Amino acid sequence: MKKRFLIVTVPVTNLRERPMEASFEYIHDDLQKTQLLYNEILLHRDESEGWYCVEAVEQKKAVSQGGWQGYPGWIKKESAVFIDERPPFNAVVQHTRTTIMKAPEGKAASLFPLSIGTRLVIEDRGDEDYYKTILADETKGWIKKGAVNSLKAMDDVSRLRQNIIEIGKSFLGMPYLWGGRSAYIPIGDRGIPNTEPGTGFTTVTGVDCSGLTNLAYRVNHMDIPRDAHDQWIMAAEILPEKCEPADLVFVSAEGERDKITHVMLYMGSEEFIEASETGSIVAINTFEKKFGFTLHDMAKQGFVVNKRRIYFGSILSTLDKK
Repeated sequence: MKKRFLIVTVPVTNLRERPMEASFEYIHDDLQKTQLLYNEILLHRDESEGWYCVEAVEQKKAVSQGGWQGYPGWIKKESAVFIDERPPFNAVVQHTRTTIMKAPEGKAASLFPLSIGTRLVIEDRGDEDYYKTILADETKGWIKKGAVNSLKAMDDVSRLRQNIIEIGKSFLGMPYLWGGRSAYIPIGDRGIPNTEPGTGFTTVTGVDCSGLTNLAYRVNHMDIPRDAHDQWIMAAEILPEKCEPADLVFVSAEGERDKITHVMLYMGSEEFIEASETGSIVAINTFEKKFGFTLHDMAKQGFVVNKRRIYFGSILSTLDKK
C-alpha cells in the first residue's frame, strides 16, 4: 500500500496519545506527546471522527528493534491536509516567532504567524529585506530575511556550536510546557494569534527540556530525536572534561541509570540552559545550584547525585573529527 503523507497547516498543533483535546493550562498532561509546527510532514496511519493517527516523521523515536520511527500520535483533522509530494524546504525560522506578510514591506498586513523551528520553501526575488514563500494553500507571502536561517549545516563546528547556544538562549524566560515544542505565544495575543482556524481551540505553547534542545538543533539544520532518552541514545558519550558548548547533559531517573528523563544544553564551564519542570521557565542554571555539587565534586562520586546518574553526550563530536 502506498504511504500517504500530511502536512501541518496551522502554526502549532498538539500530538496526542489518544484523540482527546489538550488542556488550556500549563500542567503535566500525560496524553500530551509533542507539538508539531507548520509545514511539518506526517505519515498517515489511521483516522477516526475528527482525528488523524500519524507518525511525525521529522521527530524520531527509537523502537525496540534498534531502528527509528516517527513520533506516533493523534492530531485534529483541521490541523493538516494530505499532500502528493514533500516540499523542498530550504530554510527554517530562527526567530522565536515571526509572521509571513502579504507584501514585502513593513506596513503590509500579517498573513500567517510562525514559531521558531518552522521549515519553509523560500525564494530570493532580489528584495533587500524579504524572501518570497508559498503557504500550504498556495497563498504567496513574504518573510523577513533575518527571521530565517537559509544556510545548510555548517562545516565550521565552532561557529555551529555558538549558533546552537544562541538559539537556546532565545528561549530564556519562556514557560515550561510538558510535551511543548514551540515558541511561547501568549493566549489572546492578537498581533500573532495562535488559535487554529475554524475551531476556537487555542494551542498552549512553550517547551519542555528535549523540545528546547530539539529546536535549537533544528534551526541549525540538524535533526535530533524528540525525547531526552532518544537524544541520549543518538549522542556519543563523552567525558565531562571534553564537553563543549552545545553538547548535552543527561539526567537519569532516580535509581534507573539507563532511563533518561531530563536533558540540558551545555554552555561551558558550570553553566547550562534548561527547561526544568512544570511551573518554571527556561533559564540558565549551574551544576552547583541544581545538584548541590560542582562538576569537580560530582566527579568524585561518579556523577551520581540522589540516585540519579548524570551523563555527558555530543551530537557534534563526529563533525569535530572531519
